Amino acid sequence: MSSVTSTVLQPQGFNFGRGTAYVTTEDVVEGDEILSLPMSKVMSVASAGRSRVGLLLEANPDLPPAIALGLHLMEERALGAMSNFSEFVATLPSIDPINSTLFYTEENLKVIEGSQLLRYTLGRAQAIEAFYDALLQPLTSREAVDPPIFREEDFALEHFRWAMGVVWASAFPFGENEQDVVLAPVLDTIGICTQLDEEGNERSRKACRIEAFWELLDSLGITELERSGVFALVHSTNLTDN
Repeated sequence: MSSVTSTVLQPQGFNFGRGTAYVTTEDVVEGDEILSLPMSKVMSVASAGRSRVGLLLEANPDLPPAIALGLHLMEERALGAMSNFSEFVATLPSIDPINSTLFYTEENLKVIEGSQLLRYTLGRAQAIEAFYDALLQPLTSREAVDPPIFREEDFALEHFRWAMGVVWASAFPFGENEQDVVLAPVLDTIGICTQLDEEGNERSRKACRIEAFWELLDSLGITELERSGVFALVHSTNLTDN
């Protein structure tokens, strides 16, 4: 993306559940600048407020930030090349690369039957449907806003599920308030997982997959204590294979 500049980062590989992975082309030390990114290219609740979705946010100030960001993402995606964020939106993963349990089939969900992960997955799925049902009329009806904020075909449930999947997988807190989450080019795909340890030696894929799995649990709102309920699941899948 032309607005994102870096002399030491280059895309290489894929970060599980996030998107393109990046590596540095040279050694860096604390304090070095590795990326330059204008805030005008960062998607936030504030930038959502400046879009037509802002009409809904103004009337519903208590709408969760993640939902607001998801709606913002949907609007910018529907705008296509006319969006200020079009280059960034084009890089976001589709449903399959997100690899979230939110998009599992009923058959796949049987693998995690009886686990805390299934309970939280179903809770998130139900929340998405509830918000969608509540927002459908205000966002697509001329009686609410003329012209409507969304065309009905652009505000399909599958599009809303995708947007929330992206937000929960890739958004991160910015600023003093942890509720203030943003989506930003490059930064949205960088995770804590690396293929090298502190000595520069390659780490096993097992360790990286397990860290990625914990990130998935974080995206579903599962706390440290609650993770014990799904720990057995980790050891029963190929996440623990070398």
